[in-house]
Amino acid sequence: MNIKITVLAPAALALLCTFWSATGLSAAWTLPRGTAEAIVTMSYYTVNQRFDLNGDRISQPRFTKLDTEAFAQYGVTDKVTAGVNLRLQHLTSDASSGTVSSTGIGETDIFVRRRLLQLLNTVVSIQGLVKTPELTGSANPALGFGQTDLELRLLVGNSGDLGIGSYFIDAEGALRKRFGDPADEFRMDATIGVRPLGMGKWMFMLQSFNTVGLGDANGTAVVQTSGLDAQRYQLQLSAVFDLAPMLSLQAGVLHDIAGVDSGAGTAVVAGVWLRF
Repeated sequence: MNIKITVLAPAALALLCTFWSATGLSAAWTLPRGTAEAIVTMSYYTVNQRFDLNGDRISQPRFTKLDTEAFAQYGVTDKVTAGVNLRLQHLTSDASSGTVSSTGIGETDIFVRRRLLQLLNTVVSIQGLVKTPELTGSANPALGFGQTDLELRLLVGNSGDLGIGSYFIDAEGALRKRFGDPADEFRMDATIGVRPLGMGKWMFMLQSFNTVGLGDANGTAVVQTSGLDAQRYQLQLSAVFDLAPMLSLQAGVLHDIAGVDSGAGTAVVAGVWLRF
């Protein structure tokens, strides 16, 4: 489907430019042609509990993950944005024989996002993504399940002025085909971002990340605290400060609020955003 409707007032365009980098990998907005963004994020995740098959919290050996992500996207045209997300991970896990650790390049995302519709303050896009497996397949703890994923995602964004500040809302739904043992997944994510009046250099974001396995897994393996057919429900609260017109800093906290056969932990997050 190719919808040829584009209606955008100058004031709305200025507001969208304020938020075009707001949500990183899967924001509904596309970048202006010839512009780029790079985000380097570090997170430290720790867990000593997990959600069992009934969704109840149970104890598990302590597991930690130091995750460094290098994300970049580029405006191929005003309507098409392409990008990549690379991961370097350091994992530690307690075991009966002692603590084991591993370090390596994790899973990599490659994506293309196409804007379908832009009407006043609302934008609708579609995104295709390929996730390639980790490079170190023999690591212990394992860096991933070793499979390739294909994902198709629908994204809807809206932005505006509340009188007490400006805002954006980004809502997304995706189906992910996972080749190999892991179950296919349905993903639903949402972000609310606010720039309060009088605090123009600050943006505050509340994000919800939700993943539901579709029940077609082959096996019972657990990698990085999640099973092959897991459910994960996470909330993240973060603040972003514009240090300069092309440079922003982010700090936040992510928490696993519910799940099935998945970790029940917390991560602290720090990031640097660069715009070109």
